[in-house]
Amino acid sequence: MSRPERRRPGAQSPLLIPQVEPVRTAPAPPSEPSTPVAEQAPRSTTSSDQRTTVSSTQNSRPVMIDRTFKLEEELVRRSETAVLRRAGEYTSMRAFVNGAIAAELSRLEEAHNGGEPFPPNSSSFQRGRPFGS
Repeated sequence: MSRPERRRPGAQSPLLIPQVEPVRTAPAPPSEPSTPVAEQAPRSTTSSDQRTTVSSTQNSRPVMIDRTFKLEEELVRRSETAVLRRAGEYTSMRAFVNGAIAAELSRLEEAHNGGEPFPPNSSSFQRGRPFGS
């Protein structure tokens, strides 16, 4: 007994016809006159990680860099509890980790650099095995 020949669906198959549903959006609230294009904040794209950041003279955000670290489970769980219990102080784990790193940097700069900030690293950083191993 032979197997029946398998065929792919044709272009007119009901499986290949897209079913587009209408999208309902809330009506736009009445707004004030729009800001002219010349007065809007300039947009710039960083080429290193292809993120678009908005820079403004009044409200500028620091550029964020993605990093992946393995952390001890107990430290992560304790940190999560601290963030949950101190919700007014820390809005997220990212804010908590950034604050912890900033506090440790301040301590190290005070102890080992005469209170002066460490200059930002402008070269590559060693990855892989830890220093001194």
